[in-house]
Amino acid sequence: MKKIVIAALLCIVAFSAKATALFPFFVDIAPNYEEVVTPEFEAIGLTNALCYSTTTSYYPQTFEQLESFYKDVLPDDVLREEDEINGTKIVIYSCIQNFNDDTIRTSSKLYAIMVIPMPDGSFRAAYIEGEVEE
Repeated sequence: MKKIVIAALLCIVAFSAKATALFPFFVDIAPNYEEVVTPEFEAIGLTNALCYSTTTSYYPQTFEQLESFYKDVLPDDVLREEDEINGTKIVIYSCIQNFNDDTIRTSSKLYAIMVIPMPDGSFRAAYIEGEVEE
């Protein structure tokens, strides 16, 4: 019974947070990841991520499959942006969690998955969490 009550409380907290933590979606596309910066992300200067993919998943294996998969599963509050850094295309899926309703005012938090499409059709991904300066 105690486990059911704790699980229910965790669900209430998760739904009241009004944001999507993207780590589970990162693990879906990168089941093997490490805290070591990969050469692809080091080349564009992104060295502050929490973890980097070392291999792609069983599905999605290609960048096109990843785009289709994320279109189907990501919640509506996740933004998709494309950018180019040092000549490398990067796609960013991000969500900001605002704590405006908190009794004690705290800063907002950013969750992001950064994906680099590779020339062979595969991809590399990185996961980032951090506080947003207001």
